Amino acid sequence: MAQQPAGRFDILVIDAFSSDAIPLHLLTKEAIGIYKRALKPDGILLVHISNRFFGLEPVLAAEAGARGWTAAIRLDPGPSVEGIDDLTGSNWVALTATPQRMAQLTGRLRPRKDAAEDGAWVPLEARKGFERWTDDYASTLPVLLWGHLIGKRE
Repeated sequence: MAQQPAGRFDILVIDAFSSDAIPLHLLTKEAIGIYKRALKPDGILLVHISNRFFGLEPVLAAEAGARGWTAAIRLDPGPSVEGIDDLTGSNWVALTATPQRMAQLTGRLRPRKDAAEDGAWVPLEARKGFERWTDDYASTLPVLLWGHLIGKRE
């Protein structure tokens, strides 16, 4: 990605976080800087953050806030199949430097309480005190879903 010409892409999709071991280096300040350089000024970064053990929303919210970007999340519910309890939904975060581009993708953002509504994009909420990930510092402990780890659903 770092070898690509600046401003080449309208959209970048990052989909690497659904396994039990997540590649932290893809969500650091430096990595997002590489994606920003590769995106056109009104480009969109889409990140698939569905994961059973890590809630990655604060990571991207902190990054969006530090850059002054607009960020939204789409929390699609998992399919409902009788007798199967382990199907999960799909969580996508969109980030862009231009609010107008976000509006083109998401339409009108809905209130957070409507997050489970199919197709609803809602604002990505920052977590107070969450420390931005860098190549020198990234901790999964603040985003670990402890209840999922020990077998309790939150």
